[in-house]
Amino acid sequence: MRRFGYLKRVLAAGAAALGLSGLLSASVLAQTGEISGSLGGQSFQYNLSGEPMGFPGAMMDFASDGATAELDVIMFGLEPEGKEVKGAMVFVAVETEGDYQLEDLQADMPFSVMIMLADKWVADEADPRTAWIAESDEASSVSIDRLDLTEEGGSIAGRLVSDKFCLHDSANGKDEPVLKNGEPVCQSGEVAFQVDIGDAQAMAAQPGPDRNVEVDVLGQLEGTVGDNHYQWMTILPKGSDQGSATFSEISGKPAGISLQGYSPEAGNFLSQDVMSISILSKHIDGFRLNEPMDADVTFMVDGSKLIYSGQDGEGGAQAIVRDFKIDGDLATVTLEVSGRLCRVEQFKLIADDCLPFAVSGQSELMLE
Repeated sequence: MRRFGYLKRVLAAGAAALGLSGLLSASVLAQTGEISGSLGGQSFQYNLSGEPMGFPGAMMDFASDGATAELDVIMFGLEPEGKEVKGAMVFVAVETEGDYQLEDLQADMPFSVMIMLADKWVADEADPRTAWIAESDEASSVSIDRLDLTEEGGSIAGRLVSDKFCLHDSANGKDEPVLKNGEPVCQSGEVAFQVDIGDAQAMAAQPGPDRNVEVDVLGQLEGTVGDNHYQWMTILPKGSDQGSATFSEISGKPAGISLQGYSPEAGNFLSQDVMSISILSKHIDGFRLNEPMDADVTFMVDGSKLIYSGQDGEGGAQAIVRDFKIDGDLATVTLEVSGRLCRVEQFKLIADDCLPFAVSGQSELMLE
């Protein structure tokens, strides 16, 4: 299933050009709803909200090309608790053959559901350190109890029951099962979810602003994905203090770099051919030049309809920082990133659809 950190990077790729709240108000959904249930005998109830991570309560994307139709819904029930985040996330998806519109989808279609319940999540981190995860293919029962979506609005509700809510090490976007004596650590749980939508059409993913958005160029990237050659630029929108190239610090030392590159040749500047790269230093004193390190890479070919990822599974990427200089709240980086990107479909990486890629370039960076 699609990783939460991966989702955060995809959102950031579009949000960087307008500011997160500006983009989300036009392209995401969720008015009211909740995620409730029990895990290991302990009950919980969360109203839909992604506020601790800068998200709305839910997102939806519907796409139909006349031959296939796909609906993705992601719900967030997150709450701050001191310096941590608690809550639940629900990922619901269906893909079916046929010329379906949104109102034609039926609850008995083959929906996939994943539930993620935060176990340990530090508020400033993109991913939970540990989380209890259950998926529909191993559930005792899973159902979509209500599916009523039209252009005027509607709702979706469902339930998943499983004795395999299993603990995962989710740090840095890697969902690795936690083992005890060689066996997964699991417990029973039951989760119900529902979201009521005020205007389904407005909340479906919309194309971003066109390429005429006025920006300052922070840097240039160039490279290949498969057999195709691309050029990207990192940007700072006019009048904004949030650019698409940033660096982070821990205790005054550089800790991370995030780049979102936009192609001036793309049909839709903010949602097509977007290259997103995130790297974290392995050292407490910053980046070591010319030393390979793991990278999380997402290539958004056509919004959420076609995405390739190199964060885990068959995909993978490495970065080499050739030069890095800091001047107060600004920095510059020269780097190279390469590896394999695999197509994401219904929240999973497709192992037999992977492409080699190589990107290099230079950019100014703004301190997060």
